[in-house]
Amino acid sequence: MSTARRAICVLLISAVAGAACGGSGEQAAPTTAAAPTESTVAPDPGTAPVAAGNFGDLVGVCGPGSAKGATAQGVTDSQIEVGTVSDPGNSIIPGLNQELFDAADAFVGWCNGAGGILGRTIKLNKRDAKLMEAGPRTVEACQTDFMLVGNGAA
Repeated sequence: MSTARRAICVLLISAVAGAACGGSGEQAAPTTAAAPTESTVAPDPGTAPVAAGNFGDLVGVCGPGSAKGATAQGVTDSQIEVGTVSDPGNSIIPGLNQELFDAADAFVGWCNGAGGILGRTIKLNKRDAKLMEAGPRTVEACQTDFMLVGNGAA
């Protein structure tokens, strides 16, 4: 390849990388949302309340029970260890995918509040991959957890 072609390629690659990584430096104009309005629709009196432990149209997802024994890795008489991997502790974009940990916390709290899974509480192991440590966090989980759920590591 000639020197001129190499120079053009380097310039094009630099321009594309600069455009992809750069920002305009301008802040977006704040948006305003419409004020919330009160609903005029009355609740359907024929709708039954959702029973504890039901999730959407899945019945009996969580609830009391009498499960016994360590039937698998991460499972004891009283608890099931599950893990989730995400990147909120990274230094480039702090808090990245924190909502995955938050959603897992919410589900675990809800399920444990309904009695756990056959009476076993769920213990959540949040594994922070910090963008570059997904492999080691997954290996850790594979050594102790029953399963990984809701992951979002890069």
